[in-house]
Formats: sequence, C-alpha cells, structure tokens
Amino acid sequence: MLFSVLRGLPMGLQAVVAPSESVSLDAIGLEVGDFVIWFAAITLVLAGALGVMLWAYKGQGSRSILFTETVDLPDDNAHRIPKAIAAFNQGCELFNQGDYRGAIDRFASALTLAPNWPEAYHNWGLALANLLDDNEAVPRLVKAGDLYLSQGDLQGSALLRRHLSAMVERKKQRQANQNSARQTS
Repeated sequence: MLFSVLRGLPMGLQAVVAPSESVSLDAIGLEVGDFVIWFAAITLVLAGALGVMLWAYKGQGSRSILFTETVDLPDDNAHRIPKAIAAFNQGCELFNQGDYRGAIDRFASALTLAPNWPEAYHNWGLALANLLDDNEAVPRLVKAGDLYLSQGDLQGSALLRRHLSAMVERKKQRQANQNSARQTS
C-alpha cells in the first residue's frame, strides 16, 4: 500500500518519505559536489553550535569574576592533616589561575580530610560564585560563617559578610540589567 502511494510522488519526495529504498543522489536531483557542499555546511553549523554550548558551559560564558583572591591559609594549622593543607593550597593555586572547577574539587578534597575548615568552605563558595552558581555558593559560605563564629574568628566572619554583600549587589545589578533589557524590547 505504502509503495503504491509513493510511486505517484515525484522522485525527490519519495526519497524523503521512504528513505529505506536505495536512492542515488542523481535520483533526488543532487550532484555529488552539491551534496558535499551541503553536508559540509550543515556539519559546520552543528560544530559551531556545539562549540558555543561547550564555551558557555566550560569557558568564559559561564563566569562572572567577582572574587579575584582566595582566603589565606590560617597560621595555626598544626591540627590539620598535611594532605588537606596540600589540597587547600592546590585549590588556591587553581583559583588564582582561573580554574574554578578544579579549585572546587581541591577544596572539597581538603574538606573531606578536615571537615571543620571555614577558609576551605569560604574559598569553595567564592569559586562557585565566580561560576555564577550562587545557589550552590551560598550554603558553602553560610557553613563558613557558622565555623568562623564557632571558632571566634571575627575577621573571617567580617570578610565573609563583605563577600556575601558583593554577591547580593551583583544579583541586583543582573536583575536590573534584565529588567531594562525587557523594557527596551
């Protein structure tokens, strides 16, 4: 039944509707050169789109650098495991190089070994904030604040409040920019 209906269609439409039949390029009106050009054009468009998506996910498109420096390692580290200190320092190096995802992994590793470390939570939150992941950054920063207060570190707590205020201001600015863009369009 299907093939009898297809026989009444022009050859090009038959190829689109029933691709299971073997069809030559000549039968659908394409020369080999035209086919190669179209295939290359479509491939380039798809590759470009994939490149843009990867750039937005991994590259500069998913960043908003608000914090350029990490919180320093505290002077009193005698109670911390050397591997945790090494992971913390590696996280700070990666952060300073702009590799925020790598820094996040290293701060998480440091916290696995030394879980009550406010500076590691603080830096983890700053790295997440630089990746525009405020929903994940805030719980880490709140945890850092709790630890700063429980350890009596008022300087760390004050720095954390400044960082949170900067994030709030960035969010207000982004919302204002979005609202003005909506009003102009």
